[in-house]
Amino acid sequence: MIEVLEKPAAGPVIRLHEADNVVIARSNVEIGTKLGDGLTCRSQVPSGHKIATRAIKQGEPILKYNVTIGFAAADIAPGPFLHSHHLEFPEFVRHSPYATEYPPVPPPPETCHPRASRTTPYCGKAVVSLSEAPADVQQKMLNPLKASKTASKK
Repeated sequence: MIEVLEKPAAGPVIRLHEADNVVIARSNVEIGTKLGDGLTCRSQVPSGHKIATRAIKQGEPILKYNVTIGFAAADIAPGPFLHSHHLEFPEFVRHSPYATEYPPVPPPPETCHPRASRTTPYCGKAVVSLSEAPADVQQKMLNPLKASKTASKK
């Protein structure tokens, strides 16, 4: 479920989820900028990048949108710019809190598009308008058709 916060987005940073241990710079943030809740920016941070909001120990998950985006490569103090060189990306079991209460969707019935013949190998497949597809996708879609036409002429 999407949660709507009542307070307007203001200030140099935005917290995407209350459980996050980082905030995102809404614009370029200079060293010494007060970020609220007693937090001061300890480095220059470009717009759109992360700032640690509390002390994060080595190996602790970095949370953005309340989702683990990596693990601290070393101890991180509150306030610095965080980038990929501050993170490690080991394999781990992900437990997403989203979409856990929805049953799986059953597969579509084996039916053909009204314009498709039941004798074609494409019966039951998605029908995509070639005019809406990019050129490279059009070629990939047409190559099997061209191959089957030349095979049937032989």
